[in-house]
Amino acid sequence: ERREEIPHLSTFFLREATERLGKPHVRLSPETLDVFDTFPWPGNVRQLRNEVQRAVALVGPDGLIAPDLLSPVFGTLGPRALPAGRARMRQTTLAVAVEKLEREMVQGALQRAGGNISESARLLGLTRRGLYLKMDRLGIASRA
Repeated sequence: ERREEIPHLSTFFLREATERLGKPHVRLSPETLDVFDTFPWPGNVRQLRNEVQRAVALVGPDGLIAPDLLSPVFGTLGPRALPAGRARMRQTTLAVAVEKLEREMVQGALQRAGGNISESARLLGLTRRGLYLKMDRLGIASRA
């Protein structure tokens, strides 16, 4: 439904999986992001999370998750499906995409930590002050 969030969610799930599996230098190729962007995702966001986690677990020493590393179900997409994803990604600026991802990650960390700023900062790899500054810049209110 909200296809524009797929690149952001993919990046978020990638960071989550790389931290959990201790593989900090893993990255998604642009082609993989295009495949994710065009896939119908019948399993919803859980399927995306599982696919990213699976790919991180299987990635080789180069750390690049290319489309050939994805589950066989992605092989059903024809090569003609990819340009639409590239076109959609060009509709936003990097600054807008980064801000949106930061907002989602900060809000997600705050939710997981039950509003605890120290714990949220730890989850995000920030200092408390850094998190407060980021929240202020993003217009995210802290619960008092």
